[in-house]
Amino acid sequence: MRRRQEDAYGEMVGQPSGQGGKSLYIAVDDADAMFARAQAAGAAIEEGLTDRDYGSREFICRDPEGNLWCFGTWWPKVTDKG
Repeated sequence: MRRRQEDAYGEMVGQPSGQGGKSLYIAVDDADAMFARAQAAGAAIEEGLTDRDYGSREFICRDPEGNLWCFGTWWPKVTDKG
């Protein structure tokens, strides 16, 4: 079984079993607009808009069913070396 990250994000996601350990990252062009939509729709904001050191602007929210959603402007490309 894969271990979760030992940081704040790992705590939000939870253990990789049962109801925890699941999240999605969705790349968007405008994180601020998506943040406003998520708030208006009633999503629980787990981490507000944040500018990451790798260039992404993103936030993390939870829907009414408890699913964790990460939205950000970082969009990996096939040509990226990683």
